[in-house]
Amino acid sequence: MDFRADLHCHSTCSDGTLTPQALVALAVEKRLTGLSITDHDTIDAYALAGPEAEKLNLSLLHGVEFSCSHLNTSVHVLAYAFSLTRPPLLELCHAHIERRERRNALVLEKLAELGMPLEKEDILGSNRPGRPHIALAMVKKGYVESIEQAFHKFLGDGKPCYVQGKTFSVEETIEIIHASGGFAVIAHPHLMKNQAVLLELLKMKFV
Repeated sequence: MDFRADLHCHSTCSDGTLTPQALVALAVEKRLTGLSITDHDTIDAYALAGPEAEKLNLSLLHGVEFSCSHLNTSVHVLAYAFSLTRPPLLELCHAHIERRERRNALVLEKLAELGMPLEKEDILGSNRPGRPHIALAMVKKGYVESIEQAFHKFLGDGKPCYVQGKTFSVEETIEIIHASGGFAVIAHPHLMKNQAVLLELLKMKFV
């Protein structure tokens, strides 16, 4: 039998639209053999997805996605097959969550200064709200017509309400992933426009 798996998807524990249990059920419905839930900065999904995957006989590979930076370029790194209890990775998740919360607060401040106030409660539709949730709240408030417009005019890189926030290097992220028993993978490299950065990344020891 062919082994078919989805190794990059997100649940409602970060910016996905399905719960971890629903993702497992969907994978089984689509006749996948394996699944990895790679939420941004959190492994909370596995407490919920693990029992469901075992019940439905679906192979579940531990995964998570981290935002990093290399040569002032945003790079997303996927971690796989790590221990869920190793302190280095848990601490990195916590650091990223704190970074995201600080950045969200600064973005809301900038939006308020431009006459588009939002409360924290407006973006709490997810356990780990980020820019997509802020954009959706802007649509609901009538400040913009679409999520795409919110990013294009206000939230995207270099736009008036963009906040960089603390960055983590690719090298330190890889080191922590390895210390937690896992291996690292570059996420969606086809979206990287700086080929020089991509070539440098390919020289790093991800596995």
